[in-house]
Amino acid sequence: HVGRYLITAKLTSKNYTAADVTYQVEISIATQTVKLTGEGLQGDGSAEDPYTISKTLGDDPFTVTGKGYVGENATGAQITYKSSDSDTASVDENGQVTLKKATAKGESVTITVTAAGSANYGEATASYTITVGKGTPEVAVQMPTGGSADNTYSYTGEALTFNATVTGASNGAVAPTTDRKVTYNFYSDNSGQKGDALANQPTGIGTYWVEAVYEGDDNY
Repeated sequence: HVGRYLITAKLTSKNYTAADVTYQVEISIATQTVKLTGEGLQGDGSAEDPYTISKTLGDDPFTVTGKGYVGENATGAQITYKSSDSDTASVDENGQVTLKKATAKGESVTITVTAAGSANYGEATASYTITVGKGTPEVAVQMPTGGSADNTYSYTGEALTFNATVTGASNGAVAPTTDRKVTYNFYSDNSGQKGDALANQPTGIGTYWVEAVYEGDDNY
């Protein structure tokens, strides 16, 4: 154990006078390190090649765990986890990370893994950074009311009114921003396939394609 100790060596002999010597031994606190393991983790944790991980908003939660070591021996130290931005990527007591938002260009979230110290070894930390790419929402066109099952409408000479729903990613991700606009593109029908793009929304008799486009936001 860490501390200062006095060691006494005694000599007893039939031929020599009894003698002893005392010297001091000091055992200093050991240096603990933290090693990380997890699927998708890149780097070796050094200053030249730090731990990193890349994800996309909507990916399943993932786990990176840490373990304390003194040399090659595991210390069994208690491990805790902390996120630098829990609104973007939160981490639980087991090291499982849930992605909630995308990170801005050039930015990342840092997860710090700490191994508790003891009387014999010091506290230690390791960290890794997460970059979260934008997710892809699902956009669905809501057809106007008044049509038949095959989306056929009676001619009125007026443009039809379309709406769309925009659904975000799963696994705890934030929803798309509702104040961002959805635009609509219209195309001629080419024997059941999307043909040429039209400059304006059609109002005349014919068969057409409609496409809803969500303009995107900070996360999608």
